Amino acid sequence: MASVVGTYARAFADVVMAPKNQLDPGHGKWGAFELAARFGQLRIDSAAFALGFADRNASASKATEWIVGLNWHLARNFKLMANYERTKFDCGSKAGDRPDEIVVLTRLQAAH
Repeated sequence: MASVVGTYARAFADVVMAPKNQLDPGHGKWGAFELAARFGQLRIDSAAFALGFADRNASASKATEWIVGLNWHLARNFKLMANYERTKFDCGSKAGDRPDEIVVLTRLQAAH
């Protein structure tokens, strides 16, 4: 499994990802935004198929994913996250490649 991850953040006060200014639209303060991206790939060894541990008609031999996300840090303990994920499969179906999977995830996180 290989993976590459990157993030770009604006308006943070320190390394713990706390925004310089908490959300206060009345005073023009919008917290902080973070743009994130990830690419990953999983390859199944061909021996798994040759030895009968997996079936190419039911199991993908490779999965390649990419994800982009936007995180909005409203305050030190509150974060709103949105991610778009897409995974492409090689094999995994009697008709050939298994269909791509597309997922949109959102989360509001409160920490204490």
